[in-house]
Amino acid sequence: MIHSTIRLFLFLTFLSQLGIGMIVAVYVPFLVRNGLTIFEMNLVNSVYFMTQLVCEVPTGVIADKIGRKFSYVLACLLKGIGIGLYGVSSTIPMFMLSEAVDAVGATCVSGAYEAWITDQLRALGYKGNMRTIFAREEFVTRVAQCIGAPLGVYIMLYDMRLPWIVSGGLLLCTGLVAAVLMREDRAYAQEPQRVVNDDATPIPDFPTSMIGAVLWCLRHPPLRYVIIVSTVMYFSFTAPNMQWLILCTRALGTDAWSGWIVTGIHISIIIGLTLMRRLVQHTGDEERALRVLFAFAGLGIVLTPLMPNMLTMFIVFFAHEVFRGGIDPVRRSYCNHHFPSRYRATLGSVLSLTHHVGGGIGLLVFGAIGMWSIPVAWIIAGGLLIFAALRTRTTQT
Repeated sequence: MIHSTIRLFLFLTFLSQLGIGMIVAVYVPFLVRNGLTIFEMNLVNSVYFMTQLVCEVPTGVIADKIGRKFSYVLACLLKGIGIGLYGVSSTIPMFMLSEAVDAVGATCVSGAYEAWITDQLRALGYKGNMRTIFAREEFVTRVAQCIGAPLGVYIMLYDMRLPWIVSGGLLLCTGLVAAVLMREDRAYAQEPQRVVNDDATPIPDFPTSMIGAVLWCLRHPPLRYVIIVSTVMYFSFTAPNMQWLILCTRALGTDAWSGWIVTGIHISIIIGLTLMRRLVQHTGDEERALRVLFAFAGLGIVLTPLMPNMLTMFIVFFAHEVFRGGIDPVRRSYCNHHFPSRYRATLGSVLSLTHHVGGGIGLLVFGAIGMWSIPVAWIIAGGLLIFAALRTRTTQT
């Protein structure tokens, strides 16, 4: 039963990420061909982050109260509709509406999906390290997106709306499969209202408001470190995330290679996943490993636009993706070790807030800076991440 649950988890991941991968490489070209500037693209994308900011914690609470399976199926439905709507849109207001629908779906899945697999496996008696499961999930994600990215670009040659429609259909299919096959043991709901930390210190009743949940996490040093640095990370990552295609197109003279560059990004991340376990073993714990991964990812962002030629630029760019690849499974394992099961989805949603706050602000800031100078935007972004990774303090519990 444990192995079949893990296989279902990875299959649902593959199916959904195949659909998402189909729009990764066509997102910016699609908006450009609809006449949007860099700032307008970032403004449209900021709706996604702002919607997530508002909805994140409430949907996490719903997942903990009603069920993680319900939340995941609803997420697939909303994301499928939002992405499909994008494909038939051509104006900024419609793009914003599509982003908002997709964002609500994303908040339903964030926290709930990993909470489901973590507590379901524990209910079945799984004794292994969740870092291994999350690394396998990330590996499957990258393989699916490696397939989806060039496929989306190829389909766009026939009709630039088609990748969005196919992607939305795949997400709706994922929701159908999940509704039929997912099983949920809700033993976590029977946990006592008051739980304890690893050091047996009682944890007060958990607040369900967004501000209260964030403040609760900030009182716990390991979570405080991850929240602060993750916010800076997502703030910094908006520069390369939104501008890598423009930078690479200027170097290559065409965007025809965008799908293969995305494939290269995913291969780099897969390499990072394979090296992640050795790094944790070498540094001695997950917190030190996170500091190394954050700092070197930031260094790569700084150096990429400073490289003297196209070859070295791509080498450094893909190298920074290697370090980015190791961050997510280590970070999620580190946090889930400190999350009480009863509130796991809600706490996962709090962690996701770092993505929305940092990413939403970063889109506006680096969108404005990028209109003046993309290299300057990358240097500032990477420098801030290095500083936060090395200077933010915490204590182990």
